[in-house]
Amino acid sequence: MPFRHRGGSSHERSTFWSMRWRGAHQTGAKLHFQIKRMRYYWPTMVKDCMEYAQSYKPCQFHANFIHKPPEPLYPTTPSWPFDSWGMDMVGPMPESAEGHVYLLSAIDYFSKWVEAVSLLCGKKEEVPSFIKSNITIMWEEEGSFQLHQIQYYLPL
Repeated sequence: MPFRHRGGSSHERSTFWSMRWRGAHQTGAKLHFQIKRMRYYWPTMVKDCMEYAQSYKPCQFHANFIHKPPEPLYPTTPSWPFDSWGMDMVGPMPESAEGHVYLLSAIDYFSKWVEAVSLLCGKKEEVPSFIKSNITIMWEEEGSFQLHQIQYYLPL
């Protein structure tokens, strides 16, 4: 089936859109795609769809704002090695030969040094022993650890 040419003035096109177009308030590119999918075409269709979407208030109100962050982002940079650590628990994973199902990892944000250990059940009681045996004793560091934006101070 060939494309139908829908020429005429912009008033006729806006009447066509108001009568024919129902549903969500689309952006100009999506509106162009939907009209083209209905097998309509006119030479200035892309420009007209963009102008229509920009001038129609409900289309602007329901538009996505996914590219705008909710607030300004401020990067935090560590000043020296082993100053700031990040931790993550991964799992459950397929069981290993020893029966371990979880993986606990810690990374130093300055040097990118990684320490990891596999765990049987991934309980919160296993985390302090991992920190004491793999980080504080090895590096003789007693400091703060960032866990989901909460600081925990661990005494030795």
